Amino acid sequence: MASHHIQALLFSLFLLPSLLLSAPISAKNISFDSASFSFSNLTLLGDSYLRNGAIGLTRETDVPSSSSGTVVCNLPVQFYDPSTNTSASFSTKFSFSITNPNPHNETLAARAAISAFSSNCAGEKRLDHRFEFDTRLDEEFGDPNDNHVGLDINSPNSSKAVDAGSYGIELKSGNTTTAWIDYYDGDNQLEIRLSYSAVKPEKPVLSLRVDLSEHFEETMYVGFSASTEGSTELHTIKDWSFRTFGSLLNPSSINPSPDGRAQQSSIIPRCPPLALEQLSEEARLALGIMAL
Repeated sequence: MASHHIQALLFSLFLLPSLLLSAPISAKNISFDSASFSFSNLTLLGDSYLRNGAIGLTRETDVPSSSSGTVVCNLPVQFYDPSTNTSASFSTKFSFSITNPNPHNETLAARAAISAFSSNCAGEKRLDHRFEFDTRLDEEFGDPNDNHVGLDINSPNSSKAVDAGSYGIELKSGNTTTAWIDYYDGDNQLEIRLSYSAVKPEKPVLSLRVDLSEHFEETMYVGFSASTEGSTELHTIKDWSFRTFGSLLNPSSINPSPDGRAQQSSIIPRCPPLALEQLSEEARLALGIMAL
């Protein structure tokens, strides 16, 4: 069977060993925004770069050369508190574009996927949660078309997938697209929204009841990965914000949101540096697994 030549843009939750942390992390929710980022806040791997406030993940290359890059925020994020057996909810918003500077050189269908995953760095078991924004039709995986949004859990087959075109979104148009991913742990509700504007749509393109907290580890890192193979796709993150909220805070310190769900005030912490030499070989592999 011919191999798939794909381009992937991945939003990821990287699980790294707790031994990387210099001290125990107190249970707390966090919030950060890429507007506050500098080189010291990010770990840049492969072809990724930071330029004019935007994060580039791949670079223009001649076919059939490939480009791949990963960027990770150096802030460890706590998703699970073992002392109280509670998990955090999370929200992330990011604007991205996928463009092809040489469309006439493109010989194979492009694919872009934005994903979230957690993996056991000891290699015993790898858990994979993928929020997929896909521009390739793979009938073997049950894809509805070549312009869909889906959630994959430990499988390339989507637990649920919807046509982004039904909401007026063409993922490979080259336009700046904003995505919102919200997970509410209290009612196991996952919602994904898309828009060409910065205004969050009222209606999600995908809504699903699923318990992601079953696979949360105590501490993870968040970031993006992208790769190309035999194509010239450019993957750019224009802006990005992320926060956890809910159960990890004392209830008295949580402010209700307009829809009644718990949230915390926005706090943008300084991200401590993450030394690449501290990453275990398993952690490097976990990054590589998502750079398809």
